[in-house]
Amino acid sequence: MEYADCGSLDNVLHGNNRNMKYSYYDAIFWMLQCVKGMAYMHDSNIIHHDLKPSKLLFVHNLQTLKIGSSNCMTEVGSLSYMAPEVISNQKYTEKCDVYSFGIILWEIMSRKKPHYHLSQVSSWVLMQHLVKGNRPDLNDVNIFANSDPIKDLISKCWDSDPKKRPSMKDLIVILGNLLPST
Repeated sequence: MEYADCGSLDNVLHGNNRNMKYSYYDAIFWMLQCVKGMAYMHDSNIIHHDLKPSKLLFVHNLQTLKIGSSNCMTEVGSLSYMAPEVISNQKYTEKCDVYSFGIILWEIMSRKKPHYHLSQVSSWVLMQHLVKGNRPDLNDVNIFANSDPIKDLISKCWDSDPKKRPSMKDLIVILGNLLPST
């Protein structure tokens, strides 16, 4: 297993590196790498089951993002990143990973933990909150100017109907179009 010498996205957002500044370009570039890796996994009929910032690892001075593995036999996800259909005991599909990606995209564009306002409630209360269709506040996506296209993309990723969520391949195209030229 390769050592991720720059830590995880969670560390950049909320851990020891939480004061590190990153640009809109960095954020989109990292997320584009994530969806490319996930599209490759989905093409190989692999569903991650536990996509979250602590599983997104950096190497090469934060220029390369790698997806950490998930033990698909035992892990079923982390509640804040879990699609509502998984909470409701429906089938876990690639669209569940897309939902998780939408939460991560919100998190990187807000620099807040999902459902931060519910951090002191029980898992059961959070589950009920999510099953009812509640999502993180899109108004928190405000650390970069002109974030409306990102807000729209996030909404599509966490749509309550999994069939309406884009595929990872769709996200490659969408994020590629949002990536500013340097």
